[in-house]
Amino acid sequence: MQLNIAGWTQFKSLVETKDLFIQYLDYGDRYFVFAADGPIIYFHDIYTDDPGNPDLVDFNDNFKDIANAPISLVIKEEHIPTGGHYQKKGCFLDVPAGSDHYIDIHFPHPVSLLAADYSTAAIHEGDQLAAIGSPDTVIGVTTSAHVIGDKTIDVSQTVVDNAFVGGFLKIGTEEYQRIESIDVDNLTVTFENGLVADQGASSVVKFEARLLDFVYIGPAAAWEVGKNKSGSSHLDPYQTVRLYYKNNEGSAKKFYVNLEYLY
Repeated sequence: MQLNIAGWTQFKSLVETKDLFIQYLDYGDRYFVFAADGPIIYFHDIYTDDPGNPDLVDFNDNFKDIANAPISLVIKEEHIPTGGHYQKKGCFLDVPAGSDHYIDIHFPHPVSLLAADYSTAAIHEGDQLAAIGSPDTVIGVTTSAHVIGDKTIDVSQTVVDNAFVGGFLKIGTEEYQRIESIDVDNLTVTFENGLVADQGASSVVKFEARLLDFVYIGPAAAWEVGKNKSGSSHLDPYQTVRLYYKNNEGSAKKFYVNLEYLY
């Protein structure tokens, strides 16, 4: 959802109050200035036809150079030191009948995820499990309109700066699709499949990284995720990982997951 903030002063106050990052697009005759707050994009147009416009002067002097900073959303597959202390945390999903369910997990300090383990029973078979890093994170907008079938999408610089090949991108009303390629020079991303609906310019672009991509649960067994991967997955403070349970079988059930990590 996009909300137009009528005044530059009001936009600045909102950004400061909510501790948001200012992003912008240069459309020649105006700056499209915006900031993402979860699923909401606040935006304001600053027109450039009058060099003496105090809003334009303020933006150029005090905000333009620090805007468009990269957004922290990648779960890094590398060795980043923590304090080296080991801990194991249990998580519980109480899945209602006929409904999917998820919980969001984050830590107030950096952690390095080592592995996760869980056990399944016959009632879980056929359901799906996902682990999603930085779910539904707004990272920018489209810069032109696109039609059904388009696979290559024109996007803002902030999308190119934050997305990566193999991650999942959502354009406007579309479902998430895997990114096939990114052109950093022409500011485009290409999907595996084409759009299923027309999407206008300035459509919201969201990104997420999937550690488990809705894998199917098989026969009752004990499972461990990450045991075949060297190293750990680093999370920045308050970076969200969403555990999502897709209830295909339909009945109410309980699901337990244990996380191992260093902090």
